[in-house]
Amino acid sequence: MGEGFRVRGFAYLRILAAVLAACLLVISATLWLGGQRANSVLAYVEQYGETAQVRMVDVERRLDRRIHEYVDCQVGWLPDRQRVVFTFTPPGGEHHVMAYDAFARRRTPLTQDGRYNEAPAISPDGQWIAYAANRVQRNPIYLLNTHTGEQQLLGNVPMWVTQMRWSPDGTRILARGTQNNRTAAYYVLNMAGGMYRLPNAHWANWSGDGRYTLYNDVRAGAEHIYVRDMTTGAEQQLTDTGALVRQPVWSPDGTRFVYVGGDAYAKMLMLYDFGSGATRALTQPEYADIGLVTWSADGRRIAFSGRRLAVDEQYDLLTPYDVYVVSSAGGDAQLARRGFGTYINNFSRFCAFAWRP
Repeated sequence: MGEGFRVRGFAYLRILAAVLAACLLVISATLWLGGQRANSVLAYVEQYGETAQVRMVDVERRLDRRIHEYVDCQVGWLPDRQRVVFTFTPPGGEHHVMAYDAFARRRTPLTQDGRYNEAPAISPDGQWIAYAANRVQRNPIYLLNTHTGEQQLLGNVPMWVTQMRWSPDGTRILARGTQNNRTAAYYVLNMAGGMYRLPNAHWANWSGDGRYTLYNDVRAGAEHIYVRDMTTGAEQQLTDTGALVRQPVWSPDGTRFVYVGGDAYAKMLMLYDFGSGATRALTQPEYADIGLVTWSADGRRIAFSGRRLAVDEQYDLLTPYDVYVVSSAGGDAQLARRGFGTYINNFSRFCAFAWRP
């Protein structure tokens, strides 16, 4: 009998150890993804040479890990805050839209047909994923129902689509791409049907209520930022500094926008306030280039990729891009992730950001 008790005791201990290990795994995953701390985890795509990978970084704890390799330059979170969506681009294989569960580390293919299904964008309610079936110079945009898996054609755009953004009300999609492999273009697709081109726009994005778009444009040799009423078509010029003004990105509440300013040598982030019309610097002019700019959903943080100005101005010195986070209230920019590095007269760079909501 004593031996039987010992055997059962060891079995119970093994079960208890397995339960504790599972609990620790869940706790670890929860801590890694920021737990209930919203707007602290940033998913991003980093390119290095001919490869690209999607990764995540907890900007408060400075924890970083790889999620998937061989991906396209777009990433987004589903409303469950556990799964990220991106395009899987294996060498020599078909490009498919993929959902990846960051807790279970499990991937699920969402598309199966075609060779270049790219640029997935998640609707605000999470019901639809729009993606481009890039094949030729005129390509269809499909809607994938995340609940049923049903697909439907939204429209065809005369360009190779590289990025799409839903309006906050979920009624329209702003698609960016290239025509004839060189000319940048933006098209607006309506969920109710129909589409049109948004003229003279670069780095266009939606206002918080979806009524306006914000973009920069070069006209008569000068670069300015404009806001356009998407209902009336009325347009207003917001900047007139004569300096560099690029990549304007609206704050989630629509009261401000941030853009890249400076000159050909030194770049910095600038903040424009709609209420006062005032502009102020958020960072020092200490970057040779700034690539991506993305607000957190609560408007407290702004992530951007930047290359620091070289301290040693050697001809062959290459400075890679890094990921920085700055408070929208101002202050020093904090390094969140160092870029992979340099290689053969080039450097790694970041091509997609998405804050976990």
